[in-house]
Amino acid sequence: MAVSGDSGPASCEAVVCVQGLWHRARPCLDALLKWGGGKTWRLTVVDDANDDVIAGRLKAYADLNPDRLRLIRRRRPLGSVHAFAEVMRGLEADLIFCLSPCVVVTPGWLDCLQAAFGRDGRLGLASPLSPWGVRARVPMRPGSDLLRMSELARSFGPAQTPDLAEGEAFAFVASRRALAEVGPIDELFADLPSAVRDLSERMRWRGFRVGCLDDLYVYYRPAVASHEAAPEAALQRSAAILRRRWGDSPSAAERPASIARLEERWLGGSAAPQLSSNARGSPAAGRPLEIFCVLPTLNPYGGVISVVNLLNQLIERGHHATIVSLSRCDRHPHVLYAEPAHVPAWDEIPDRFPGPFDVLLATSWETVEPVARLAARTAGGRAYYFIQDLEANFYDEGDAVRRQGVQESYARIEVKFAKTRFLCEAMASQGNHCHLIRPGMNLDLFYPRPKEPGRPPTVLAMCRLGHPHRGFDLVLKTLEEVAARLPLVEIVLFGSPELDRLTVNFPFVNAGRVNPEELPPLYWRADVFLEMSRHHGFGRSGVEAMACGTACVLSESGGVRDYAEQGVNALLVPVGDVGRAAAAVERLLREPGLRARLVRNGLKAVEPLSDAEAAGDFLDLVRRTHPALASTEVTDALAQR
Repeated sequence: MAVSGDSGPASCEAVVCVQGLWHRARPCLDALLKWGGGKTWRLTVVDDANDDVIAGRLKAYADLNPDRLRLIRRRRPLGSVHAFAEVMRGLEADLIFCLSPCVVVTPGWLDCLQAAFGRDGRLGLASPLSPWGVRARVPMRPGSDLLRMSELARSFGPAQTPDLAEGEAFAFVASRRALAEVGPIDELFADLPSAVRDLSERMRWRGFRVGCLDDLYVYYRPAVASHEAAPEAALQRSAAILRRRWGDSPSAAERPASIARLEERWLGGSAAPQLSSNARGSPAAGRPLEIFCVLPTLNPYGGVISVVNLLNQLIERGHHATIVSLSRCDRHPHVLYAEPAHVPAWDEIPDRFPGPFDVLLATSWETVEPVARLAARTAGGRAYYFIQDLEANFYDEGDAVRRQGVQESYARIEVKFAKTRFLCEAMASQGNHCHLIRPGMNLDLFYPRPKEPGRPPTVLAMCRLGHPHRGFDLVLKTLEEVAARLPLVEIVLFGSPELDRLTVNFPFVNAGRVNPEELPPLYWRADVFLEMSRHHGFGRSGVEAMACGTACVLSESGGVRDYAEQGVNALLVPVGDVGRAAAAVERLLREPGLRARLVRNGLKAVEPLSDAEAAGDFLDLVRRTHPALASTEVTDALAQR
């Protein structure tokens, strides 16, 4: 095997088996291609998704990278065990790096692999550190992000590559020299973790080491919806084979002491991570922006999604984000590339997070004061206010204190921006200038698929109890009329698990509160989506439904006017008009031609609303309004490195 030194760096083949979940696969492929420098590696993508949309997007990647990316499309899905075994049998590279599409690598990943196997000729298999691993796990430090953790991984001295009980199934590197002796992954196994454990045991049996790449930190988080769940009987057969060959599985707590010490060191002390030395340089020198963001809560909907999508995009572009929230942050379904830090009180923020920060972001009226105070004492930093909604409307007329607090917050931060013209115009009517950036949608998650034939006509609606402005009472009244007119219609509700406790006068399926990855199948299943909020800052669920190819009936309120046009891409009804809403739903179910036209135009309307474009708008706003960055190109920090 070629090693670092006179023979040059080892060649590497990265292999990703895509089985759906395009919103995970796209960042995985982007990071590999962006951060894998040099000519010593190639990317093989196995299209195992059986999805024409994903197939088209993968072909576009292959067309853009003809010398780097090899695309294999299967006629029928076989799973990642078969995909990795197939590549291993046709070995060309010195190293085979097998990744789940839920993995995002970090800068220098290829150097880390080549250096580790170059140092130790007996290293046969290795896995990187990650926040959600089993034996090579180090959680993200609260207040940190993926790129900061990657920097920290390289800051603790020379890499040691300590022994692991077995490799991590989501990301492992095998050497060609070792595979030539022990053979590829065994396709007898139905699941990848069993196959990787077996491969690890065979490596050790032939005298090779299984280790941890302790200077490489990657993002990994298992998907909520798995596209490769093996039948229980097949999993039991795999477990039985493992027991016969190797005995009981190693304990999940069996981790090298060095990794446990790393975790203790990284998670100890102040919540704010120590900023690296390049954070003190000028942005013109190509360093990433330091962004500080305060969220009032981490509820997995509404404005929180807009903020988190924006920050994830900025981190993907190479910038650093520190997120602070008053709510606990354990395993939040939206926060991906940053670990929020919990603070018990707003007043603690300026002292606990002194910076330095370039951009300080308030996201609701309660967050304005701590952000403004911190910005005032941060040299070179500037505060921004991301206005999500007309928050005064959240409170009753009698709640004068909080309604007044909302109004007073607008004067505390000069640069305000919002994601709809409706919000910008509402701010202007109160004498507050507000910049417009486009709303960011994860169009890698929300995209159309053909409706399943033979299903009954289906209506989907969001019904969130405890939020009267979301109009759950109007939704129930509307659907009661629809069910009376069309008894065969199937009604699916989501948003609240408590619906089963209500008296509902029509049959329905309660999908409960769903994670983002579980939403697209609900939209794909539905013919019509109904949303009856009394006011919208944006109306995100309407855009999600349009992006998934579902015709919409929406209340004509606030931000929906930015994307919904009556009779063109949606049917709009006056706020609170149950009769017209029921008639609109019935009309769409009875007129497939109209429904198809709205769907076509809806897909065109949401096409410009990607979260990547929104991040570009935000960085352009920063460039135009930040005194220290006015002449600096900050759209992609990595392009400047």
